Formats: sequence, C-alpha cells, structure tokens
Amino acid sequence: MLNEKFLERMQEYLGSEYQAFLNSLKKPNIRSIRINNKFIDSNYFEEITDIDVTPIEGIKDAFYLNSSIKLGFHPLHHAGAIYSQDPSAMLPPLAISFKDNFLALDLCAAPGGKTLELANLLKNGYLIANEIDYKRAKVLYSNVERFGLNNVTITNNDVKDFIKDFSESFDLILVDAPCSGEGMFRKYPETCKEWSIENIELCHKRDIKILESVDKILKRDGILIYSTCTFAKEENEDIVNFLTENFNYELLDVNPIIKGKMVEGFIPNTYRFYPHKGEGEGQFLAVLKKRVGGISTPKKIKKYDNCKEFIEFSNKNLKKKINHIIVKNELFYQAIPYDLSSLKVLNYGVKLGEIINKRFVPNHNLFKSFSELFINKLELDYKDPLVMKYLRGEQITYNVNSGFGVLCVNGIPLGGFKANNNVVNNYYPKGLRNF
Repeated sequence: MLNEKFLERMQEYLGSEYQAFLNSLKKPNIRSIRINNKFIDSNYFEEITDIDVTPIEGIKDAFYLNSSIKLGFHPLHHAGAIYSQDPSAMLPPLAISFKDNFLALDLCAAPGGKTLELANLLKNGYLIANEIDYKRAKVLYSNVERFGLNNVTITNNDVKDFIKDFSESFDLILVDAPCSGEGMFRKYPETCKEWSIENIELCHKRDIKILESVDKILKRDGILIYSTCTFAKEENEDIVNFLTENFNYELLDVNPIIKGKMVEGFIPNTYRFYPHKGEGEGQFLAVLKKRVGGISTPKKIKKYDNCKEFIEFSNKNLKKKINHIIVKNELFYQAIPYDLSSLKVLNYGVKLGEIINKRFVPNHNLFKSFSELFINKLELDYKDPLVMKYLRGEQITYNVNSGFGVLCVNGIPLGGFKANNNVVNNYYPKGLRNF
C-alpha cells in the first residue's frame, strides 16, 4: 500500500503524467543483465547462451531477460560472465567518457553492479570499491571475485577515513547515495511501508554529510557522479543545489545515452528515470565538476614481497610471476600502487592465497582473476554435465595434466582444481556450492 503523502508528492511532480506513473507500478518489474566484458563480449554471449534475452538499445553489453529464469543457478552466472542489474541502474557510470589513468572511488559500492561497469570502463586506471556496511561489503567482495576483476580494491570504511591519505586525490567519485528508495517500490513492494517524510529528511542530512567529506578527497577538476534510486527532490535536486551553491561545483553535460533514456530533472543538467517513461525502475543522476581546491597524489606503496612458497608454486603452475604483498600470511596482488595502511581493506586487488604449514594454498580469487596465467586448463562447454558436478564440489575424472589449473566454461574461468593422474580435485569454494 502506497502512502497517501507519497502519492500527493508524485502527483505534484508529474502533473498530467501521474496516472501513467501509477499504472506502471502495477506492472512487473523489468529484469535485465549486464555482460562482464573482461570474460565475454555480447556477440559471443548471444552465440552460446540458452537464456532468452533481447539487447537493450543504446546500452552496450546489456540485455533484457525474457523469462523467469533463476540466474543464480546458471553456470554463466557462477563464472562471472553475467550479472543481474536493473536497466536504469546501469546508467550512472555511462554518464561520462573515461580518461586513462583515472583514480576512481565507488563510494557506496555494494552489491557491485556499478563497480563492474566502472572496472570494465576504466582503462589503465585504478578503482577503489568501498562499502561502509560490513555485511554488504562481503557481498561486494564475493561479486568482484566472481567477476574476476583485478583492477579493484575493496574497502570497508566511512568516507571520512579516506581524508588522511587521499585528500584531494580522486579524479572520479561515484556516490550512489543511500536514499529512501522510492524508485524501488515496484521491485520491492515490502519497502513501501517504511516510507515517511522523516526518513527522506534523514537521508537528505546523511547525504549532505557524506558529500562534505567527498569534497575533501576529490581533486580540483575532479568529477562527481551523484545518483539515487528515489524520486524525492530533497535527496536529488536539493543535494545538487547544495553542492553548486556551497562548494563551487558546476553541473556538466552528460553523454547522449543519458538524455535518450532519462528526462530532465527539476533543474537543468539533472536527470530522472521514471518507470512509465522507460524500461526500468526509478533513478536520479547528476554529474558535477569541482572547480576549486588542490591536487594531490597519495603516498606510494612500499616494495613488493617475495614469498618463496608462492614463487615455487608460480614456477610450477603459472606462465609468469605475480607481484604480491603479504598481510598476516595472506598474499595479495595489490591493484592500486598506493599506501592503504590507513584503510580497512577487505581485498587489496586479488587474494592470491595463504601460507599454511609452510605451503602456499591458492585462493579462488587467483583462479578467477589470473586464469590466463595458468599453464593447465580444463576447457568445457557450460552445458556439459561435468560442469554441474564441479559446481557441486565433486571430484572429476578427466584427461588433464597434473598440477594446479583452471576449469573454464566456453573460455570463461569457473574455478580452480588440482589434478593428479587424471583425477581432478575440486577447488571450488564450499560456500558457493548451492546446487
């Protein structure tokens, strides 16, 4: 049941379009997926997939789902080739054109859909994906691992924690702000009962505090992408006005795809997505440029480590050595060349493994993110019954070279194994075996 006050506000916002908006809320929410182009491109996906999809016009590597398929059980989902994401939620990272060597921060990153987009778009750049809520940060970790991304650092911090070592350092910050979620009422009807003016005001104040700290870590001429999944003006245009009036930001023009999918907001160069105007849920977007301040470079990382156990593993199983750091017997490939000691880091880039009883034990993250470096590969079609056996954690018998390797489906890394005399011992994590 929608709150009467909410409906009054939407009628005021929409005028003659109000009834069309109400009618759209009675329709099923739109289901869609994004392709992870680290592993696969859209043409190859369409060639091999058994999922009924239709390409989303204007959005590269995105498809509408035409069935009620449960993606969580599909091998291509487990392989990190596809990710379920609302079409309107795909738009914020597409608002600008990316430059090389951007230092970017996805501040409120969980569950990871926009992180995947940013990581795919950044060329030779660095991305920190941060989530303040620890449980949500663990979900973010799991998704980034599944995507096989090796250019993403995952942190679990308040935005204020970045000020010490990343003052005026970021070229780009995406703030998909915590909000009252009005745009998700169709998708999650149970959240309607939580709506209140008081919650909107609380979200407004919280987002102001977040952005006051964001301003301290964004460099001069840096770009802020601000988005929400709500319709409330207090959390959208009022926030933008606060930034332009108090912190000397200017609103920027956006890429044409945004103008083709969203309507202009209540101030020029802000954009809204309504479910009656397109395929997707509610979304707000604005791109702003910081016009004042300084430019700083964070402190560089210390020298890399040389773990003899990992070097021995690499000599036997990998085509080349991976630079690594050691943190409490765990080895990481650090995706960003800066000192992160002031932050709570969940993953420095890729968790390679750990030393147990003077032996290197590889992590799932290593198999996913550096599959191309493994000498030993087991290539299967994702429809092969052996794939389901592997996903259940079972042992496989297959003619494959002994040693550690990666099981791939249609060229996409699914996970690791250790083979001996054609017996493939399963290294797929127990927590992911949901079959």
